Amino acid sequence: NPRRLVGQLVAEGPIVHGTPQAEAWARALSLLELVGLDRGAAERYPHEFSGGQRQRIGLARALALQPDILVADEPVSALDVSVQDQVLRLLADIRNRLGLTVLFITHDLRVASQVCDSIAVMHRGAVVEYGNVADVYANPQHEYTKALMAAVPGRRWSQRAAERAAERVAKRASNLTSDRDADQTSDRASDRASDRASDHASGRAADPPSASAIE
Repeated sequence: NPRRLVGQLVAEGPIVHGTPQAEAWARALSLLELVGLDRGAAERYPHEFSGGQRQRIGLARALALQPDILVADEPVSALDVSVQDQVLRLLADIRNRLGLTVLFITHDLRVASQVCDSIAVMHRGAVVEYGNVADVYANPQHEYTKALMAAVPGRRWSQRAAERAAERVAKRASNLTSDRDADQTSDRASDRASDRASDHASGRAADPPSASAIE
């Protein structure tokens, strides 16, 4: 609605679903910052922003209801190349930070290779090929997929895209493993501290630390 402030547009969904107005407004401000805009954007109207900034506002609106799945239908098709890259990087960052599943719909195979882990190729309303991006781009099986790959300008682009996708997935898996290990270490430390506090409160002497704990 061009007659409403951006903050009102972002807060509208939560308010409709029962969130108190003050809480919804605070969430809107936080989301605007999350998508790379300052809080002052909440007091401005949509026509005061560029196309790329309006896409960021649309993303903030979509995130306002805290979804588990985000459907992005051609989110960068109307943007120039430099702005496309910014929005795609933002989508990838938000997906990782919020743990979202993103259904990314696009006709641009290059764009899909930048943000997707797996890909489904549709032809005449049916899925004709599905797999992780690295495999499909490196070795497409269906004739329609091969034709799409061949139609994209640039020599060996699909092979490079496959390599980048494989690196991205491996890096994300490594980060998830590191985060899980850190959480487990923190939980064990918390449990030990709780046990020591319990022993102290009951007047029992705590067991001496083992050699492995000292190390």
